[in-house]
Amino acid sequence: MKRLLVQLIIIFVPFIAIAGISEQDARTLIQQAKKLYPSAEFVVDEKDPLVVASADIVGEKQQKQVTLSRALLNSPRMSKDGLRLTICHELGHLFGGAPRRNIPMDWPGPMAEDGKSLTSSEGEADYYAPSCLKDWFAKVTILNNSEYDVHSTDYQQAYKVCTEHGFTVAAMQDHCVRSLLAAKNFLTLVADFQVDIRGHDPEVVPQTIIDMYPSRQCRMDTLRARTLCPDPHEKQWDFVMDKKSDCTQIVGQRPACWYQSKAK
Repeated sequence: MKRLLVQLIIIFVPFIAIAGISEQDARTLIQQAKKLYPSAEFVVDEKDPLVVASADIVGEKQQKQVTLSRALLNSPRMSKDGLRLTICHELGHLFGGAPRRNIPMDWPGPMAEDGKSLTSSEGEADYYAPSCLKDWFAKVTILNNSEYDVHSTDYQQAYKVCTEHGFTVAAMQDHCVRSLLAAKNFLTLVADFQVDIRGHDPEVVPQTIIDMYPSRQCRMDTLRARTLCPDPHEKQWDFVMDKKSDCTQIVGQRPACWYQSKAK
């Protein structure tokens, strides 16, 4: 069986910042993801002791598969919306389209006809994730801020970002705030890295980052950008033309800290 591994998150030292989620909550969220993405398989690895999530293209039939370790689901740092976004990021590798990864030399596994990977780059998976999450909120969940401290600095920053960009209707505002807080949770699962919800990575890359992770702040910028994009969610993004999935509004477009629109 050939597998293409496209994402790995490892948490070495879990610093307890939140209570984590229950096994039942984790099971429910995975079931929700299955309903939203019936063509993908979702697997819980009970044996892997590491806190990992991965997206794979499996076998000759090129089955899309998301694998979550039990250790990830049990992480005391994980929030429910953080798990939703983690799953959406992995789905972004499988459904996010271009820009896609390059294939390593002598790679024996599956690849696209153009010689590139079947899976999206890290930056693109990040960009896809909030769109997936917005669709998840709209179809499955209800207004629920009970997971968050509304007086916390992060919550107040997220609320300000959302209201400044016109998210004043209750449901839309709730989804926007939760998406930004989920992004912060997703990016600080390893430790309390310096990630600012309202921050900005000033770097302008000469060409799109394909085979590496952008900086954490750049990833926050990417997650925030798509959160603020008003465009409706499309499950499968274009496999070749990345501009087709770019937001129609400037505020929601891929940031220049990892993406360069002129890059091939």
